[in-house]
Amino acid sequence: MSAINAELMAPLRALDWDEALRLLHRARELLMEELESVPEEPADVWSPDHPFGWMLQALPPHDRHHAEVIKRWRAEHGA
Repeated sequence: MSAINAELMAPLRALDWDEALRLLHRARELLMEELESVPEEPADVWSPDHPFGWMLQALPPHDRHHAEVIKRWRAEHGA
């Protein structure tokens, strides 16, 4: 995963903090718009047993994990 993450992050390395934050907020906004467009039925799609429902339940803890990594990096680098 480290190699994949490094490859995916390479184009973003040139962004400054404000640009990266804007990109993050825009991506989250687009995600929310897409999620709001998903129909409520069939209900099993929203279940944690379904890949889509599982992803939605996994997203908040995954986001917290990334937030902790960012906080730790900023603390270590005085940012």
